[in-house]
Amino acid sequence: QAADDAYHTLLQTEDGQLCDVILDQACLADVLDCGRNSESDILEAYAEMLAATSNIKVAVRACKTGKSRAFLDMALAPCGSLDVAGLAVAACKGLDELFAYLAVTPYGEAAERLKDSYSAFEKWCDDKVMDLVKEQKMNPFGIGPLFAYVIARRNEISTVRIILSGKLNELDDGMIRERLREMYV
Repeated sequence: QAADDAYHTLLQTEDGQLCDVILDQACLADVLDCGRNSESDILEAYAEMLAATSNIKVAVRACKTGKSRAFLDMALAPCGSLDVAGLAVAACKGLDELFAYLAVTPYGEAAERLKDSYSAFEKWCDDKVMDLVKEQKMNPFGIGPLFAYVIARRNEISTVRIILSGKLNELDDGMIRERLREMYV
């Protein structure tokens, strides 16, 4: 359905960004549904965290580019840990209001990282996922350990890319270190 809506929207408006918004929102909604229907606590928690942090990223970008409330209503995926209507209202009022809103949610630390830099926020998101999957080391049953392994490998690949990119661009070792994610081990 989302693909059909995006296709018709693209044909009618020639707005590729709007097409992306439709597909991204539908994808996040499906991830949340899959997490809730998985009967696995780790998959459900991961889906919730992914949706919430994705919504925060969308809200920040929309705030910085002056997008409308209607755009945010279309772009944000409803999730359990973050009131997307409140997030949209705050994003429309400005970054300071958005940070103030986030400060009173379970994502208050995200606001602090966003104040530092978007890179610090991205690192925080990845580190929170690692904190989530580290608990699976002691869980010998279920899908948790396999899921944690996949996430940990993805994190390792990302870390290697950060190091290589930093070295290729001749960044200071300290700058590279501050961007490195927590490791699973």
